[in-house]
Amino acid sequence: MAQQQQPLTAASLIAAASAESYAVTSRSLELWRYRGLLPRPTRRPSGRAVWLYPAGTDRQLLRLLHWRNKTRRHEQIRIALWIEGFPIDLESVRGVLVDIVDAWQRALAADLPSGATTEDIASVIDAFAAKAAGMRGRSPIPRAARMTAAERSRAYGYLLSVVLGNEDELRRRKDDVVLAERLLGLRRGHGDGMAAMIPLDAAARRVARLPTPAEARDVIASATAEEFELVRRFVQVFVIWLPILAPILLVNEGDKARDLLKIAGSMFSEQAPEVFPYLIVALLISLHAKALGSGELVPLIAALAPGRVDLDLLSELPPNERGQALRQLPAERAKILGEGLKTRRAGSRDQTPADPSRQSSR
Repeated sequence: MAQQQQPLTAASLIAAASAESYAVTSRSLELWRYRGLLPRPTRRPSGRAVWLYPAGTDRQLLRLLHWRNKTRRHEQIRIALWIEGFPIDLESVRGVLVDIVDAWQRALAADLPSGATTEDIASVIDAFAAKAAGMRGRSPIPRAARMTAAERSRAYGYLLSVVLGNEDELRRRKDDVVLAERLLGLRRGHGDGMAAMIPLDAAARRVARLPTPAEARDVIASATAEEFELVRRFVQVFVIWLPILAPILLVNEGDKARDLLKIAGSMFSEQAPEVFPYLIVALLISLHAKALGSGELVPLIAALAPGRVDLDLLSELPPNERGQALRQLPAERAKILGEGLKTRRAGSRDQTPADPSRQSSR
C-alpha cells in the first residue's frame, strides 16, 4: 500500500498501462496532461531532474484508457473521469457542458427554426424517431423487445414528444404509449408486463421537460460547486447500483421484468460516455430549481459518500442477497464498504468511511 502512495514517473505510468495491455507513449501522456485529463507532474526538489506525477495517477490513467476505448472525444472522457471522482477541474467540466448546450442550440435552430408550424415540429420528431429506430450498435435504448421498424419509430416519436414537452404531439401520439412501453421493456407482447406497476403515460407527466438552451446555459454557469458535487455523486451511485439492484428488486416479477432488466443491464454495464453530460445537465437543472442552500446540500453530499451510501443500500437488501451485491461492486468501492462493515460490527456507527473517489478509480 505504501508503494501506491509514492509519486510516479512517466516510465512507471507507461509500465502500469502496459501491464493492462495498453500501449502508451510519453507523447500520449503529454497530450492528456495538456487536455487536463491527467494531473501535471512536478520536478523532484533535489538531485537530477525527474518529473513526478501525484500518487493515484496510474489509476486515473487506466480509467482514461478504459473510456478511450469507448470514445476518442476528450470532452466525454473528461466528464467520465470527473464523475468517477478524479481531480478534474470543475470549470473545465462547466465548459464541456456549455459546449454541448451550444451544439444542441445549433441543432434546434437548424431543425426547428423560429416560427416552426405544428406540422414542422411533427416532421422533425418523426425524422429523429426514424433515425433512432434504425440504429443498432449505438441505439439510444438497447433492443430487447421484438418490434417492427415502424413500431420502434412510433415508440421513439412518443418518447421525444415527452422530452420536448409538446402536448399537441403527445395527444396526437397517445396510442403509441403502448409501443413506447414495449421499447423500454415495461410491456411484453400483448400483456401489461411492468407497465401495470409503472404506467408510462402517468410517468410522462412527471418527466422534466427540456429547458431552452439559454436556461440550461444559465444553470450550468451559476450552479455552485456543492450542486455539482451532489450531482456527481448521485450519477456515480446510479450507474453503479442500478444494475445491481434491479435484478434483486424485480426477482419476483419473473418473465414480466425480463426485457426491462436486459435494457438496464445493457445500458449501465457498458456505459456510454456520451450519455453522461445530458444526465448531468438534467439533474443540475432539477436540483438548481430547488434552490437548496449550502446547509441543506452538505448533508446530502455526505450521505452519498462512497462507502456510506453503499452500506445504506446494502442494508436495505435481504441478507441472502447482500453477498451477491457486494461481489458486483467495483473493487475499490467494495474495499471501502468492507471497512465500513467492520466499523459497524465494532459498534462505531457514527464513523463514516473515507471518500475514496478523490483518490481512486471505480
